[in-house]
Amino acid sequence: MEIFCTNKLNQSINEQVSNLLDICKQYENINGCIFLEDDINYIQDFPCYIYCTISDVLVGFLSIFIPDDTSCEIYAYVHPNYRNRHIFTSMYDKALNLLKATTISDIQIVCEPNSTGEQMLLAKECSNPICECMMKFNHSYCPETHTDFSLIPYNNNTYIELTYNNIILGHCRIDYTKNCATIYDVEIYEENRGKGYSKILINLVLNHIKKSSIVLHVTASNTNALRAYTSCGFEIIDELHFYKISL
Repeated sequence: MEIFCTNKLNQSINEQVSNLLDICKQYENINGCIFLEDDINYIQDFPCYIYCTISDVLVGFLSIFIPDDTSCEIYAYVHPNYRNRHIFTSMYDKALNLLKATTISDIQIVCEPNSTGEQMLLAKECSNPICECMMKFNHSYCPETHTDFSLIPYNNNTYIELTYNNIILGHCRIDYTKNCATIYDVEIYEENRGKGYSKILINLVLNHIKKSSIVLHVTASNTNALRAYTSCGFEIIDELHFYKISL
């Protein structure tokens, strides 16, 4: 068994990862959520891909999404025929050792509900997970315009402020990949809440983004946000559980 680390995947490894993911999806009847967009990581040169081979066959893969300088998300898969051989543990220990050399302290392992990975974490008595829903924008919905309000973009449209009469009401952040935009960190400031501004912000952002796929994540317990996003044309496409891990 050999463990490798890299910040970029070559074509051969990328194809093997895709094949491994397809096998795990079929075996466990899961959607196979994974992180493969290393170009959006906050720490660009961090070895965010860790994989395991046995006799030159890729049998385990772990990836790390780093949205900022303090937090990360870990995604991992092991071939069904090679489980119970400490493959995940070996990759995970390697990931933690790499993360210890950074400023990251908030670490979460991402699992799909009822997956083998979640069962393993529950067996280890990990803390109760945070349940998040992935929502995708249905382009049949026509976003409202709200001409009295304005968006002010910063940092190449990755940070957006909502304003009214030059007063900043709230903000959101956006990550971009080739064909997709992910909206996150949606916040209306406390003194402006309860007035429908979050829905106005989302509608204006939807008019602002020119991508074929627009997604966001929302905590399942946040019923107000779920209701607001649904009313803006978003539909739930997946559910993920986030387990907080200590270094």
